[in-house]
Amino acid sequence: MDKTLIVALIMVLVEGLKLKGLASEYAPLVAVVLGIMLNLGNMVLFSNQTLVQAIIQGIIMGLSAIGLYQASHSARILLRRIQVKRR
Repeated sequence: MDKTLIVALIMVLVEGLKLKGLASEYAPLVAVVLGIMLNLGNMVLFSNQTLVQAIIQGIIMGLSAIGLYQASHSARILLRRIQVKRR
C-alpha cells in the first residue's frame, strides 16, 4: 500500500474518532499508534521491511498526518480571516 494512502487513512480515522468523542489532545498519540499499526500491516502484507523500519516509518506517517491536519486547519483559519477583512 502506498505510504501517502496510509497517511490519508490515518487523517480520516483520527477525524472520525474525534467526531465520536476522542479528545483533541489525544489525537497525535492516536495518529502515531494508527501509523505504526497500519504500517505493520502493510509490512506483513506487501513489504520486505524489517520490524524496526516498519515501526519508524509508522511513527513518521502518524506525525505526518497530524502535521498535514494542523497545516490545513491553520490555512482554513487564515482564509476565513482574509474573507472577513474583505467584507
